[in-house]
Amino acid sequence: MVVPRHEGATPLEFLFAHVQVQPPARNVELDDVAVAHHGQRPVGGSECGFPVLQDNRGAAAVAASVLNQTETAMQLDIFEHSHEVILRNDVIEALARHDASAARAACDRLAFECPVDESLGDMRALLKIVERSGPRSFANHAALKEARQTVEGVETVAVRIFGSEVAPQWLGIMWATLALGAGALHFRADDADDHAAPLWLRARNWKAAAQAVGTIESWRRIPAPLAWMTQARLHLLGLPATWPLIAELGWLSPARLVELLGLERRGRQRDIVERRKTLRDLHPGLYAQYMRVR
Repeated sequence: MVVPRHEGATPLEFLFAHVQVQPPARNVELDDVAVAHHGQRPVGGSECGFPVLQDNRGAAAVAASVLNQTETAMQLDIFEHSHEVILRNDVIEALARHDASAARAACDRLAFECPVDESLGDMRALLKIVERSGPRSFANHAALKEARQTVEGVETVAVRIFGSEVAPQWLGIMWATLALGAGALHFRADDADDHAAPLWLRARNWKAAAQAVGTIESWRRIPAPLAWMTQARLHLLGLPATWPLIAELGWLSPARLVELLGLERRGRQRDIVERRKTLRDLHPGLYAQYMRVR
């Protein structure tokens, strides 16, 4: 899919035109973000196993959730109504909206009135990302790689500015923007990270990730896309229903399977315990291997 450039549109406005959003289950996840292709049927193939995504509904939920979380996380302390805190929060709120011009103005004002503010460096780093994150269609894998690495470089910065709950959602918009722009790039084994599918996974858009994998010819026989589909289906369908793919991945690339199961441990403790119990019941040998390397 070649994504048209919308001149003058902010990244958030661009996503509103292309992304379907449903309220996240735990406020900070983009579990049900789905790409709307404006009448074009997504290419997925029968192996994908998921229905065609519907038109976008309530995309503004992303912005509302980010802003609400930011206001909560960055609420002014009732004992610290300082002018500096007010200026700092002006920058944070503009960054949360992905509003580059407002963020630039607020950042300049903070720098002028509070030049030694310790958060200025981080805020400017995020501002640079927002200013460069306009909607685009990547012409080649090298361009996508540069953009991906740029976003990766501010992940810890985003956590410092927005907090651990808001940052994943803010970054999710960035990953989704890159994924939309990467739709026309074919899978290349040497540039596996630079494909729409892993970007949709980072945006926690499991359905779009599965559809992107489905466009890759013979994806079940290639370790990277097979691992991506396995991860997407784990979230969409659960461990028992994904067991056939897990077995295939374990045979094709044991290292990727162990890595995937290790990544899954980042969930809530209750979910981790339940997944481990299910895996143990399904295949004691695989469970033992997982526990050795986790």
